[in-house]
Amino acid sequence: MKELLDKAYEQWLRHLGDNVPPETERLGELISISNLIEQGEIDTAREKILHLVEQYPDEFDVQIIASSIFQRLGLQEEAYKSLMMMLVLRPDMASMTCRRIARYMHETDAPNRAQVVLDLGWEQEKKTLRRKDWEAARQQYYGSSPVR
Repeated sequence: MKELLDKAYEQWLRHLGDNVPPETERLGELISISNLIEQGEIDTAREKILHLVEQYPDEFDVQIIASSIFQRLGLQEEAYKSLMMMLVLRPDMASMTCRRIARYMHETDAPNRAQVVLDLGWEQEKKTLRRKDWEAARQQYYGSSPVR
């Protein structure tokens, strides 16, 4: 997987040439942090992801990937901070973010409260749908969640 990700990133950079946007550079940093974890360089990975989140606190894309990296590193507090920042930065993505929070809670420290967060996300999702679409969307929303 690592090789495939690295190759895709290199191809993307070649495609962009000299017009590499800052978001792409941050993606490269996030990939390198993931590679450090794979190589067992946990302390270096932790330092780099903490620095990246500090450097780009208002970037939703950084927060979403950082939350996953923090989870992999076992940094619960930092993972939750990134997840909460996602809610602040993109309220329109609340249902997706609540699903991530609920999954993380279910897997770690608060499985009994995960359902509450999942339900909050569903309430946000319903606001974006027509009433006639609620049942099908509800089945899809809850169907893919490990929280029951």
